[in-house]
Amino acid sequence: MKKLIMLAPVLALSACMYGNPANYERYFGNADISQIDWTRVDAEASACQYNWFGFIPTGNRSVARAVEQGNIARIAYIDSDTVVLFPLFIAECTNVYGERTVEARERDERIAAERAARRAARNPRPPIMQPVSNEE
Repeated sequence: MKKLIMLAPVLALSACMYGNPANYERYFGNADISQIDWTRVDAEASACQYNWFGFIPTGNRSVARAVEQGNIARIAYIDSDTVVLFPLFIAECTNVYGERTVEARERDERIAAERAARRAARNPRPPIMQPVSNEE
């Protein structure tokens, strides 16, 4: 019986024992975001770590993973989000903002051009109407 009583606190505390620090605020909490050139920021990416039922961790919330997913060449700002529905679910996410890589920009431009070509093929423009004259 004592073992069952001790199992609940052990499961509840196990969520606090895994992974990275609870948040990155102690590292980036004093960042002066007014010094960031936000006009150059054109990419945003997140990497999340999920903790199910307090003791089943999944995912990776590293900065490197977020940069890789977002194709970010230069990091401008990093922050974190945490969603807690304790003890069922905890999500900790690292958000990275920065400039996209050249390859990502070229890929996005190519995709936009392909979409425009498909849209033009689906909806062809009607022929231009010529004015009617009575001269023959």
